[in-house]
Amino acid sequence: MENPQVATPLTRVMLWCHPRSRSTAFELAIASVPSIKVFHEPFVVADLWGEERRSLVPDPVVPGHKFKEVKERLEGDFPGKSAVFVKDAPNNLCGNMDNIPSGYIHTFIIRNQKKSVISNFNNNTRVMKGLTSEANILKGATDYSDLTAYYQLFKYVTETLNQKPIVVEADDLLSSPKEILQKYCTETGLLYADSMLHWKPENISYWFPKMQQPYFLKYYDTAVASSCFLPLEESVTTSNLDESKELPEEVLKLIEQNEPIYNEVVKHKIQI
Repeated sequence: MENPQVATPLTRVMLWCHPRSRSTAFELAIASVPSIKVFHEPFVVADLWGEERRSLVPDPVVPGHKFKEVKERLEGDFPGKSAVFVKDAPNNLCGNMDNIPSGYIHTFIIRNQKKSVISNFNNNTRVMKGLTSEANILKGATDYSDLTAYYQLFKYVTETLNQKPIVVEADDLLSSPKEILQKYCTETGLLYADSMLHWKPENISYWFPKMQQPYFLKYYDTAVASSCFLPLEESVTTSNLDESKELPEEVLKLIEQNEPIYNEVVKHKIQI
């Protein structure tokens, strides 16, 4: 009598990010592999449009996106897929670690805080200028760039869940994308493919529909239009930092506040 086949456990990976950390480009690289089921920021969706949202987005609530429903969806079965990959932001867990789905390897991407905080402030200003006050633009940028929730989750994953820290440093990713992705895949159990280095632009049909609308895509337009990781010296986001202009004191204070967190987390970055 033949032994019944035992189903191979589905590899499940989460990438936790902060704004302007190259995480969307990283996600699109992973999404180039058809056998991987990819989710784009489902907890962000819950926090912006779900029935338990904190956001004041002037859109109707969308049923089916309570935090518990998102968790259960991510824990579901995905026939025909070899792996599940989820990119999301710790801020949108709302401090509730019970929202984290079971069975996942948790990984993190992080970027130099001077670069990422200034970039997020500039990007938020570009998108929202004329639509709200300068004070609201500043608050939105600094609240979301604050790494407090990111570090709380990092400590929870490494100390409470006792998982090995797996950290992608954003500049390393741009400098050596193949090497970083190969090691990331080895660490997480994902299968590496060369398509991760050259993907189809605007491959976002799997995104939540409201996130595909032009007004929201402005936040992601450079990444969505990309087809590869640009060399560090050619990166649009880096060149748009414009350090010559005077920055608000709140932005400078946040960079200083975040720096120790960056320094701690980056100790665990993937080495090449």
